[in-house]
Amino acid sequence: MRYGRPIRLDAALAVVSSLGLLWGIWTIERPQLLNFGYWEGFGFDVALAALALLLLFRAVWPPRRLAAPLRVALSTLVVAICAFDVLGAIRTLDYMPAVNNNLNEINDILGPSVGKIPDSSFIPQYTSLYGWLIEPLKGVLSPLALVGAIAIMLTVLGFVTVALAVWVVKRVLPERGWVLALALVVPITYVTSHATGDISSIASLFQELAIRLFSGFLIAAIGLHDLILMYHGTLRARRLVAVGAVCGLIAWNSQDFGAAAMVTYGLMVLVVPRPPIRWRARGFWLTGLAVGLALYPLFLLAIGSPLNLSFVGAFAKLAGSGFGSAPIQVPGPVLVVVPIIISATAAGWALIAARPERTSGDGALDRAAITLAFVGTWSVVGLVYYISRGYAAAQLQSMLLPCGVCVACLASIVMRSERLERSDRAQGVPTIWDGLSGKVTLLPVGLSVCLCFASALLTPDPVLATTELLHPPAGGGYTTYDLPQIASAVERARSYTAGSPGALTYLGESFNYVALAMHVPSDAILFPYALSPASDQSVVQIECQYLDDHHSRWLVLSANALAAFGPGVCGRYRAIGVQGLTYGQLQELK
Repeated sequence: MRYGRPIRLDAALAVVSSLGLLWGIWTIERPQLLNFGYWEGFGFDVALAALALLLLFRAVWPPRRLAAPLRVALSTLVVAICAFDVLGAIRTLDYMPAVNNNLNEINDILGPSVGKIPDSSFIPQYTSLYGWLIEPLKGVLSPLALVGAIAIMLTVLGFVTVALAVWVVKRVLPERGWVLALALVVPITYVTSHATGDISSIASLFQELAIRLFSGFLIAAIGLHDLILMYHGTLRARRLVAVGAVCGLIAWNSQDFGAAAMVTYGLMVLVVPRPPIRWRARGFWLTGLAVGLALYPLFLLAIGSPLNLSFVGAFAKLAGSGFGSAPIQVPGPVLVVVPIIISATAAGWALIAARPERTSGDGALDRAAITLAFVGTWSVVGLVYYISRGYAAAQLQSMLLPCGVCVACLASIVMRSERLERSDRAQGVPTIWDGLSGKVTLLPVGLSVCLCFASALLTPDPVLATTELLHPPAGGGYTTYDLPQIASAVERARSYTAGSPGALTYLGESFNYVALAMHVPSDAILFPYALSPASDQSVVQIECQYLDDHHSRWLVLSANALAAFGPGVCGRYRAIGVQGLTYGQLQELK
């Protein structure tokens, strides 16, 4: 920019950026190791629709307000699309399209119900706190009903996460309407492949919306207003202490995206407040943070099961060792997600830095800039989690909700800058180049906005969604996936060891459910459903270290555990041949 006006280089960069963004929208990611039919990218139809909308909207937005009948028709369409998205995102006990992944989250949450304490007596993979919400129901509901309650809770939390994001967007838009906020956020979040039904929705993976993204948007919903006030020189001490406490507690529940949200908010508390209140703001937030971080360890100490920091460190080390690695394909959705997030973050921080020198009375622009900086920075930190393991199918797909929020903030800033541009024109006569280059430099933002709208083409089929909810496909439920095989193995092992001295324990996935429903305790502290070559040895090592001090005489394994540990678990056990069991599924201590 020169003298507040775009130069030729800006226009050239905008054209190149738009072409790259369009290429990322157009192309479909094809991971060679994944043939599940998940959503793998937007595709050419969404790209063409986004391009058509871009031309229709003259790069950013219609120049005049729409007629009332057209507004009603568009509002009805947006509400219908959102309703279809909600319908396609409902998950139940009998309908979990990605049940192989959801076993892990359900196992984490069932821990307190069987006396297994997250981060104390076992290592949770995704969440430490949600299980305490379910634990009071263990005496009221059956084991399967508990799993059903977990599915409903996580489904609702997913909806709450999106609702928080929509609310955040509504507060930054110049026209505080719900319809525009819904249109910018909901369709791009719930993109769903029509070829595979609901299985490709982000809602199929419980850890994404309900656990990871909920953490950041909860902090945004309760804490962004205080950042804006501090930017203007106002400090609310009690509120800031409360926000700090929530940040600390959230970090325990989601030790990847929750911790990233905590770090991001702390960074903004360091930078955003005006100098007269900066040090006091830091002190109040750090006080609340210390309280929040101490709450869970103190709670565990109070119930007689102190925090095991080695468990926390073990999983952090495991997650950094290539756990669940999968290649990022280029071209593909990564060319959409990463540029939007990084450029939005840069724009947010640039506006925060520049605001004292420009139009200092525009509080709405301050809100948009600070929201953009927080959501963008949190997303950038969260992207680190996907290095060497992010593919489009529900991996980078989880970043689409933050992308929608970032695009909405950018659109809000652009709409306000257009108003400023019109006021500047009243004071001077712009050249033809000024008008043309101004439009060209807005192409990337306009294309991103149109992508949010065009994502409606990937809305779930409501008829298919309803049919699958009422009549779930075979093998698509919690009880029909691999529990029958596990239950059969446990029962045969129990029959064989009945009357023999020594206890029988279980090693494998869903170990907390096995303890709850089949009354066979487990020596497992961590067992993901699927182990990859990069991580299986790390999991085996963690488990074997635990078995050095915690082992039973008899051990029954799931098929996955047998594949990972072999017929002689940790060198401590020897395989026993039992009719009806794969050799090595029942083992005896040497």
